[in-house]
Amino acid sequence: MPLQAIPLGSTPYASPWTSVGRERCENLYLERAGSETAKAQEFYIRIPGLRRKIEATNSAACRGMFTASNGRVFGAFGQGVFEILANWTMSHVFDLTTFTGPVRFCENGQILLVVDGAEGWTLTFETGTVERIDPDTDGNEGFPRGATHCVCLDTYFLVNDPRTNRYNWSNAGYSLMTSGGIAGSGGHWNGLNMAKKIARPDDIVALSDSQNMVWLFGASSIEVHYDSGDYAGGVWKRYESAIIEIGCLAPSSPAKYANSVFWIGFDKMGTVGVFTNEGFTPRRISVRGIEQALSTMTKIDDAIGFTFAENGHAFYLLHFPTGDRTFVFDIVTGTWHERTFLFREQGSTHRWRGMFPTQAFGSLIFGDNSTNAVHASDQFYFQNDDPQGTGVNYIRSVKTTPIGFQSGRFVRYLSVQPIFAQGQGLAMNTAQGVGEDPTAEIAYSDDAGESWTQERSVSIGRRGLYSKRSRLTTLGSSRNRVWRISCTSPVRFLIVGLLADMRGVDR
Repeated sequence: MPLQAIPLGSTPYASPWTSVGRERCENLYLERAGSETAKAQEFYIRIPGLRRKIEATNSAACRGMFTASNGRVFGAFGQGVFEILANWTMSHVFDLTTFTGPVRFCENGQILLVVDGAEGWTLTFETGTVERIDPDTDGNEGFPRGATHCVCLDTYFLVNDPRTNRYNWSNAGYSLMTSGGIAGSGGHWNGLNMAKKIARPDDIVALSDSQNMVWLFGASSIEVHYDSGDYAGGVWKRYESAIIEIGCLAPSSPAKYANSVFWIGFDKMGTVGVFTNEGFTPRRISVRGIEQALSTMTKIDDAIGFTFAENGHAFYLLHFPTGDRTFVFDIVTGTWHERTFLFREQGSTHRWRGMFPTQAFGSLIFGDNSTNAVHASDQFYFQNDDPQGTGVNYIRSVKTTPIGFQSGRFVRYLSVQPIFAQGQGLAMNTAQGVGEDPTAEIAYSDDAGESWTQERSVSIGRRGLYSKRSRLTTLGSSRNRVWRISCTSPVRFLIVGLLADMRGVDR
């Protein structure tokens, strides 16, 4: 009897229930071959590793990073704002008032605006002048205290006024002046430069932008405003047809990619999910397994969202600090996966460490959510550098299959053959004694994933052994078999397929 393919599954987390097939996909994302002659049309590839590049001179975790249009890169670590230079050194720029919480940046080509939830600062690129925006001075009385979000559109800076339905904007223009005529400030912030979110009676909790319009996220609805050009009657006005009846549950979750915005929201019925937009129409992208995971967390309104592009994919990443989990939506394939960070010495896993991604110096870089490190994402680096020491923490990749129901038949598994990218061993072992002869681990469950057998190792193949066959025998019988494939070896890891010699048994 020929070997039969066991489906790897292409919709991880689609179901919240083990009895119907709750798939797990950890530190792997779905790739589509795009070729009719490929060995498999869909397969799973390991996420890139994090290679530590630099640490901030203070010891605080990253709160935000930003790359300006002139290529200059800035990061907030604890109270300090630093410029990250191309030689991977840091230069201190100024200190914030606050020590924790997300810090947001935007710029108009000449001036960088920074808000931290307490105050606002500007940096003039040409002169290097840093100024705190004081709402008590003439010309800046329109800058709200405690702004948490900022965007720049048509050379206007726009910020939210916390705990109100108002937002404010600066005067337009690249050479913004204070009332005293001093260049380099983020003002005038005239008190009359203000508009309100009025279609629904909820306060603005976040700002984002899409299609050159500002999105005003409320607790129960979203409004979109545009630059009307009406300098006498108020520049920014509501786009009449753009009222979205989905609220924003996590103020730091909105993130933009291309013309789409992503956020955690809920409808009037109280159903929580992850959303994006098609024009001004919301579209739910969370599947039931993701929503079930959100419902089990004690707190999700502290979620922080980012978007980034890498290796032909675009991702929306959600960190849940209290829930200690990281979920990622692949915008290209429409699928979800989870990212974790394995602490090798403790043997424990926690949420992924990469935060506030930005493109810099030809690399995608991330801050660290617990330390002052900056990492570069590297698809040829198969481990995560330990930000708190000199060692590494390997990436544990895990994929479970859908339930092999076989129309309810009792099936005996004579052998199983996982198909990997074979022959990926390292030239020599790492300092921890692994990598030269890498292995993957196979376990299975006959109760739909409630419990698992002990893992059995199969060789991926030493370097150059591209025809190496990975095979296990003596695998028992089942009506509801689920397979779990995992790998912690620091090598290139792809799961291409799973073949089995299985026979139906009359019982």
